[in-house]
Amino acid sequence: MDKRIVIGMNEDLETGRLITTEVQPVEPDDFRGLGPGWRFNWRAAVERMEVFKLIDPAAPDAILGLLGLIRRENYVEVTLLESHPRNVGRTKRFQGIAGSLFVFAAQLSFKLGGDGFIAIDAKTELMEYYRLAYGFEKLGHSQRMILTTGAAARLIGTYGGRPADE
Repeated sequence: MDKRIVIGMNEDLETGRLITTEVQPVEPDDFRGLGPGWRFNWRAAVERMEVFKLIDPAAPDAILGLLGLIRRENYVEVTLLESHPRNVGRTKRFQGIAGSLFVFAAQLSFKLGGDGFIAIDAKTELMEYYRLAYGFEKLGHSQRMILTTGAAARLIGTYGGRPADE
């Protein structure tokens, strides 16, 4: 099992404080407490890919976001990424959830020898946001986007990602 990853740049918008969050593999019991409003069927996703959760260790039962990925040769493919429905839009409580999950994927890519490379097939309406916010580049005329080594390193620096046992 992979090491947990600590990401230190998630802002609690209610209090203004930065919280240290952690990425962990999901457990079967995690799906019971998801609640309504999630766009993806995460129970089905675990059969096709690895699924990880972003949590605040102070409230480990409250999942802030979920990430589905597949380890490929020389890169990590992010297949699904979703913030908790309460953390989407103007009324969200926590900021930086997607960035933290992308950092985990980039760190995993470095660990696997993929130099931080991530691939994602982005929704059309998110492509420009992913480019500006995280540094992804569009490949040709497709919806495929990649995060290269330099962009991955910048993203990790922005969100303060580091292995949990350092």
